[in-house]
Amino acid sequence: MDWPDAAFATGVNRVQLCVNGAAIDPAYVEVELVNYDPADGVRLGLTALPNAAADAAGGLPISDAGALDLDAILADTNELQTDLHDGGRLDLLV
Repeated sequence: MDWPDAAFATGVNRVQLCVNGAAIDPAYVEVELVNYDPADGVRLGLTALPNAAADAAGGLPISDAGALDLDAILADTNELQTDLHDGGRLDLLV
């Protein structure tokens, strides 16, 4: 098959392709054109995201089960703020 280049030009969101011939029913397929790499298992080729799996070194931090437990950090921070507020001085915590 030799599809016209204009069918896949920049700015085209989808294209409908048709295969037809003598003594056959036409076959149609609609292809959605995307501006990312669906074969890139880490970030889909999107350059705004880090090229590392989530929670890996250099990847996006995640909460709970990962190495960076954002929920525990938040709980520790809230506890520290509460203690500082209640006592008013850091040396009261020691």
